[in-house]
Amino acid sequence: MSFKAQIYNGGNTTGGGCPCKTPPTPIDCAASAARNVTVNGLKPVLQGDSMSPEVGVTCTSPPSGCTSPRTVIATGVTVFINGKNVAKVMDVLNPSTGIKLTMASESPNVFFS
Repeated sequence: MSFKAQIYNGGNTTGGGCPCKTPPTPIDCAASAARNVTVNGLKPVLQGDSMSPEVGVTCTSPPSGCTSPRTVIATGVTVFINGKNVAKVMDVLNPSTGIKLTMASESPNVFFS
């Protein structure tokens, strides 16, 4: 089964749920931006890439401010770039809040199998 390459192009994440509700937030992956490999001229997102935390509110009453860290947990297991798994759409960035990568940040025509 093939999947489109996940790329850093300013797309958003899905946002997260409790315990820290966050809105969809831009993908800002410094590691990806500095990468020496491109997909359609854009940088791929790989296993372990960190992004700035998403800012949200807790699910408590009254709610208070919180942040949710984001680190790529890539599930693409057949393709590696610089020795790391390639991320794909709906890969998780934070399992406790359910933040995931979205289709807004995938390559339109590069597929991995």
